[in-house]
Amino acid sequence: THREVSRRIHNFAVSALTLVEHTRNFMRENYGQTPVFDRYQGKIKAEFLDDPVSQFVQRLRNYMVHRGLPNSQMYLHMEQDPASGQGATFLTGVRLDAKTLLEWDGWGSAARRYIGSAGEFLDIQSFTAEYTRRVGEFHKWLQFQIHQHHKWDLLWFGDL
Repeated sequence: THREVSRRIHNFAVSALTLVEHTRNFMRENYGQTPVFDRYQGKIKAEFLDDPVSQFVQRLRNYMVHRGLPNSQMYLHMEQDPASGQGATFLTGVRLDAKTLLEWDGWGSAARRYIGSAGEFLDIQSFTAEYTRRVGEFHKWLQFQIHQHHKWDLLWFGDL
């Protein structure tokens, strides 16, 4: 399980940057001289440039590709409230060691802030869910911008 989570987090970080690069190339090639591209660049700066979670995920890719897999640990937490009569609840997962991550000098200030604010460990599910949510919202916004740019063309095509 631990090895599988490490593989998946590696793939997540690498694919995050692949999506960034592919989107950037697509926008340059197809909309580079249009107002859509200007809005795209402004949105990137506003949403991702100084966002700690985004910067962490994007720099994590560099960490994993050039330095190796981050130190992580599996954990099992049990909580029991005898008064409730409900038995125990268990929480298990894999988390990244923040102290070891901070030894690397390639994080940048926003990512370093994110790691520092996490405490002793970074919860993998938290940062992957937050980054995925942010990127999903961004791509919905971008799709709308492109659709608006081609609004008249799409109406004309629909009339055909």
